[in-house]
Amino acid sequence: MKSNFQLAWLGVIGLALVVMVNTLAYRFAWYWQFSWLDLVMHTIGGLTIVLLSISLTSLISESVKTVFLAALLTTLIAGVLWELLQYGSYAIGWHTFNALQLGWSDTLSDLASDVVGGVLAWLLWLDIKDRKNYGTTT
Repeated sequence: MKSNFQLAWLGVIGLALVVMVNTLAYRFAWYWQFSWLDLVMHTIGGLTIVLLSISLTSLISESVKTVFLAALLTTLIAGVLWELLQYGSYAIGWHTFNALQLGWSDTLSDLASDVVGGVLAWLLWLDIKDRKNYGTTT
């Protein structure tokens, strides 16, 4: 239970960080100055969303397979919804937001970065779970 609480807090802190950096990145055009920032943000976003997902999923099941599938699905759903938001933003006049949508290759690299972040979160959970099972957590 303690590890779930820690994962949830990491997720909340990560989410706050993502929102803050994303806001600043739009405001100061960092996405256009640093082309790599988009992929870093997607990786951290995937990590953050999956930390929150795992903190809830592992309360129901500690099965490695179940938690992995939940992590993968959460990452893909959040990533696809974000990409749809980027695509649809132009229709409502949010032109700055849409400027980051650079086509299918951008979408696929963004989703891949989301999945990398999600897998990192799952690996972190596995490490915590193994430490708990072997009594090496503090």
